[in-house]
Amino acid sequence: MYFASRVQAGRMLAAQLTKKYRYENCAVVALGDGGVMVGAQIAVELHCILTMLASAEIMLPREPQAIAGITSGGTVSYNHAYSDGELDEMVGENYGFIEQEKLIAAVPFASVQAVDRMHVQADELYCLDVIQDYIETDHYYDVQDVPDHETVLKTLENVVLKWK
Repeated sequence: MYFASRVQAGRMLAAQLTKKYRYENCAVVALGDGGVMVGAQIAVELHCILTMLASAEIMLPREPQAIAGITSGGTVSYNHAYSDGELDEMVGENYGFIEQEKLIAAVPFASVQAVDRMHVQADELYCLDVIQDYIETDHYYDVQDVPDHETVLKTLENVVLKWK
């Protein structure tokens, strides 16, 4: 599947997500400048914030240190300050909290390998097209509409002004 632009792809994903997630306590997290252009369309429809992830700590209630970290590539690295037993115990004790922190992946398209990985890491997956022989991201858009990074940052800051 090819898209006219990242804006069109974002609107198509938003149409699938709106009924279930509009007005829910959620956030759209983009993994790069192009992802911000897709994610902005979703955030506007869902009435939620939009942010871009480089990396983030995974914190549990009442724990002074992060249990793990996650990168923008989706790699999770557990804190080696905790033993395997401590990690198992913390995850077990906080299962309900962790279950409330759902991860929904929404992408216009992905390779077969990426979809396999998202199935393991995400609680729900919205993917408009799975591409067997993935070339490179820009190939699947008619218009190369990724603006300069300064404009991307302004989009992140102003998305709430465009809520519908």
